[in-house]
Amino acid sequence: MIKTKKNNFLKAAFFMLLAVMMLSTSLISMTIAKYSSKVEISSTDLTLNVANWDIKVAGSSIKNNEINLNDIIWTIMSEKENNSDLPIGENTIAPGTWGFAEIKIENASDVDAIVKISYDVKLTNEINEVSKGLSYKDVIADSDADPAGLSSYEDFNDKAEIPSRVELKTKGIEIKRQESISLYICYQWLFEKNEVNGTNEVIKTNVTDPDDTKMAENGVELVFSVSLSISAEQSRGSSVNS
Repeated sequence: MIKTKKNNFLKAAFFMLLAVMMLSTSLISMTIAKYSSKVEISSTDLTLNVANWDIKVAGSSIKNNEINLNDIIWTIMSEKENNSDLPIGENTIAPGTWGFAEIKIENASDVDAIVKISYDVKLTNEINEVSKGLSYKDVIADSDADPAGLSSYEDFNDKAEIPSRVELKTKGIEIKRQESISLYICYQWLFEKNEVNGTNEVIKTNVTDPDDTKMAENGVELVFSVSLSISAEQSRGSSVNS
């Protein structure tokens, strides 16, 4: 009887040991199958780029305070009624031509800008005499003058000054990032024309031969004196260029 109890005890102990071993194996299997991650971050720098600020006049940045307008090339064209061969020569004019010079004011920044502009344009020459057939004007407008799309001096009349000269000086104009406006200096030198009056008599208009001839014979240089003052600041609420 005692031996039977002892055998039963040994059996019970064996089965308990077997159960513990099976449970341990199961736990070990679960430990091997789980996900595990680890990371260590050392000291690093977080970088922000400062938006570019650059206002240009005639292709040069105003931050350098060195703007050269002497290299601007005039666009010279003939009147519609005149079939003169052009170009005569670079920056060379004659009766029957019209043209313009463009001074581009560009916002090359990554943000929008308010630009204040004050300017004055005067025509002078060596002998202080200018043909009555020669006229000029200045216009502030968008930088979109296409010589192929402009057929006359009067076409610039459609380019309204935006805004007025007073507003340009006091309030300024907003120029969006990577956009521009231009100051156009336009001239026209009328060619002599024949017109018919009410009695069918042929009359000549725009007759300024003595003045025109004198200018040509004396090798006169027509000089447009341009004074220009520009200041710019970032437009409030402008977004950064992406």
